[in-house]
Amino acid sequence: MAAMPIASRMYRPEEFGLAAVYLAGVGLMIVIANGRYEVAIPMPQDDRAGLSLVIVCLVLSLGVTAIAAVAIWWFGDPLTS
Repeated sequence: MAAMPIASRMYRPEEFGLAAVYLAGVGLMIVIANGRYEVAIPMPQDDRAGLSLVIVCLVLSLGVTAIAAVAIWWFGDPLTS
């Protein structure tokens, strides 16, 4: 909040709106990427169950990252224009 007076002089309101849309999309992708399993990792009493949750979380993250990378490679030019 302290930087808003400086940022408002550097950027137009349209750019703030674009940043808000981008951050909303990124926030949604973060939830999808991990499936919110990171919240459940400390819960199990057994270390094996916790390790299984870590592996599931990593596999989901890698899968979503691969899909996002292909989508950006395929649709990168239309998205940036």
